[in-house]
Amino acid sequence: MTLVEFLDPARERSQSDLALAALYFFKHEEDRLSATSAEVRAGLERARVRGASKFNISRSLERAGSKVDRDGRDWSLTQSGDSYVAEFMGIASTKPAVQSDIAELTSLAASITDDSVRDYILEAVKCLSIGAYRAAIVFLWTGAVARLRDQIWTNYSMKEIESVLKAHRQSAKFGKKADFAYVKDSELLQISLDLSVLDKTQKQILEQGLELRNGCGHPTKYNPGEKRTSSFIEDVVGIIFK
Repeated sequence: MTLVEFLDPARERSQSDLALAALYFFKHEEDRLSATSAEVRAGLERARVRGASKFNISRSLERAGSKVDRDGRDWSLTQSGDSYVAEFMGIASTKPAVQSDIAELTSLAASITDDSVRDYILEAVKCLSIGAYRAAIVFLWTGAVARLRDQIWTNYSMKEIESVLKAHRQSAKFGKKADFAYVKDSELLQISLDLSVLDKTQKQILEQGLELRNGCGHPTKYNPGEKRTSSFIEDVVGIIFK
């Protein structure tokens, strides 16, 4: 879908709503999480919105209140703004791609016998269903890490794990399985490579996933769209759970 097609049903709405709709399109169709006023105006002009070249985009977005957030010159939709645009544009709250991810994770959860890991996956499903993508990423990552820890602990002795980890952190020492839970995620990925649980490419992909998880789990303004979230789910499920 092009921007001109997306905006066609909203051409008679206010400048503020048109600007919000453009931000929605950038986020969900182009995976651009923010845009400047100039970029929004250029998008509206490209979509042949009448009079767009004279729109005061900054003022229009300021009037949108809590529906948008601003970081310097960049504007981004908040969750309430996302829902607002979806409602007036008649967009289903859960897109087909997200529905597919929900179905996959629900099926995955049903196959997991570990209660704690399964609960993390189901929490991710709940978050996806309401568009809480940051939380979904955090919960899925936590479940995946728990699964990876269990896999290593089951297949290698405590001494083997300790020996590999000491190569990267000399003070590493295990007395019981609970101690393994305190190994940092980044260290876990490294020893997974050292023990051949992961190959180099899988480790690199999961390191990118860890970086995304950290961006979502800390108090930042970053809010991933459906495409980025779906890609994360595909990578993590494909590497850890299959």
